[in-house]
Amino acid sequence: MRNLNKKTTRILSSVFSILVFVSLANGQTFKATLVGQVTDQNGAVVPSATITITEQTTNQKQTVTSNEEGNYIIAQLDPGIYSVKIEAANFKTSISKDLTLETGQSTRFNVVLEAGNVSEQVIVTAEPAVVNTETSSKGEVITQKQVSDLPLNGRDFTSLALLTPGVYPRPADDDQGEGLATAGTRTDASNFILDGVVNKSDRNGSVGVNTSIESIREFKVETSTYTAEYGRNAGAQINVVSKSGTNRFHGTLFEYHRNNVFDANNFFTGADDKKSLLRNQFGASLGGPLPFLHFGEGGPVFTNGKDRTFFFVSYEGTRQRRSESTLNSAPRASWLQGDFRDVLGAGPDLILGTGDDVAGSNQIRCLTSTGARVVCPTPNVIPQSNIVVGGVTILGINPISQQILQRIPAANVITVNNPFGYLVTLNGITNRDQFLTKIDHKINDRNNFSFRFSQQSGDGFDPFPSNRNFYPTFGRDTTQKYRNTAFSDTHIFSSNVINEVRFGIFTQNSQNLGENRDQNYVSLLGISGLPTASDPSLQGFPAIRID
Repeated sequence: MRNLNKKTTRILSSVFSILVFVSLANGQTFKATLVGQVTDQNGAVVPSATITITEQTTNQKQTVTSNEEGNYIIAQLDPGIYSVKIEAANFKTSISKDLTLETGQSTRFNVVLEAGNVSEQVIVTAEPAVVNTETSSKGEVITQKQVSDLPLNGRDFTSLALLTPGVYPRPADDDQGEGLATAGTRTDASNFILDGVVNKSDRNGSVGVNTSIESIREFKVETSTYTAEYGRNAGAQINVVSKSGTNRFHGTLFEYHRNNVFDANNFFTGADDKKSLLRNQFGASLGGPLPFLHFGEGGPVFTNGKDRTFFFVSYEGTRQRRSESTLNSAPRASWLQGDFRDVLGAGPDLILGTGDDVAGSNQIRCLTSTGARVVCPTPNVIPQSNIVVGGVTILGINPISQQILQRIPAANVITVNNPFGYLVTLNGITNRDQFLTKIDHKINDRNNFSFRFSQQSGDGFDPFPSNRNFYPTFGRDTTQKYRNTAFSDTHIFSSNVINEVRFGIFTQNSQNLGENRDQNYVSLLGISGLPTASDPSLQGFPAIRID
């Protein structure tokens, strides 16, 4: 089996020195936009009103001014919970709190000001429109509460994408890709994005860095009519936003353990099969203001990064040993010995292999040394070795074929409805490590910088890679390492001009290696005319097809 090694490195999502007016669409982004109109109680527009939006957990602010029609747009907002403060001459100050902005969302938030002194305040709880009236895209946002609270077998965030209408898992093993299918598209047609950087494995069409759910703030699944900023694929766009630190330290420490003590048997597991499951998922996360060393005489050793610099880091490890059962087909044991007497029905004496067996075109013939096809000495039985009958040499089973047949199992679950059933239970192995770190820094009131690095690495063993590999010794050892890095810098030039520079790198290294790739089967089976140990990439059990 050829050693499959696919490694690609891509530099993605880079935008340099492009001034983007906030009324225009940005490049492939995960950030939110707030739009609205400021009016008075009579419905007249209020121009030149000052709108200040503040992220409540980090105190990051952005200020714009309404235009002559009272309209405003605030772009490039990280998903989060905000307060909105609106001030205008001869009107009371309006303060709206707990406004939730979600991934890739464009939210309309209209405000009606009351006449009065600007020093007076009206505080309300923000309630934006439930129906999206700003974009035509269809999809769902899987919120932070859903990510953290809903039970997930295996802690794989992509399972939550199935909550979106029109999204369904891989329908069959022979379908292209191992990702998610959407509205009739193939499972390799969905695109995965992490913090604005493409995060899709080219090997199987699924997610690249499958980051821990401890490090996910939320993600959005767009299924159709999404904007032109998304490309590459015709299926769903799954846009993940990682967590950031806040002004308060917060963290988690966890260990999830499962074993087979309280598990029921799989439907296909035999009574004597040793079913096993041992899974440990463990890790931690921590985020908050990043302290800095204080240089100079006097004062504290560290200065607090509150309202300015934040960090977040997470790690999750998975160690799993699990038995897997499969029910497929295999030849009968007698067939592997060349005995096909049970293929035809018995004759009047009801005994297979006697002279009155039902003859026909399906009767097994033997070959002579001259290549002629003749009736076997024992009908429907190929002899184990060459024999001479009446001066004619009848060829037995080829020695190479005998070597191959010894490695093919026989049917072991024989019923009336399935006379060729083969049930086997083997153990699979999964070792996985997921890591993410993120730094957000406020350079000044008009400039913010962010850096994020994430990695998933691991190895394992898959005893049943597909419906074509269901016999023992045909499994695959797997290794993978995915890395995703994102840099971004957002500069506010004015209330209506914003420049964002984003630079991303995604690398992938994935291998599926044959279980017995180190065995020189060409020599073991005695096959001549093929490369042997001189070409290790061609080692392993040869592919055999019968036309």
